Amino acid sequence: LVVATAAALEPRSFIRRQGHTTKNQRRALRELWPRYGVDVPWNRTIADVQGTLFGRDASATCVLDVGFGHGDSLVGMALRRPDACFLGVEMHRPGVGAAL
Repeated sequence: LVVATAAALEPRSFIRRQGHTTKNQRRALRELWPRYGVDVPWNRTIADVQGTLFGRDASATCVLDVGFGHGDSLVGMALRRPDACFLGVEMHRPGVGAAL
């Protein structure tokens, strides 16, 4: 039997804690972000920008990976599905650098 207290049901906010970014991760962010990174305005949707990003219409399969860590799974899925569009969202800059 699991009993949840009221405190356990309260919403929690995310606090970004940045770890150490390696030299190669910083280089990847600096050199590869302009080509592979995406800054989507807050008032736009994936469907709004999909054609611009991938050169495909909004009917193509689009996979959104939220919290992709260092990107191993995201990159693996993208390599296996070149017909699909993949977008990854990650708050941890070292992880983004590793994925790039």
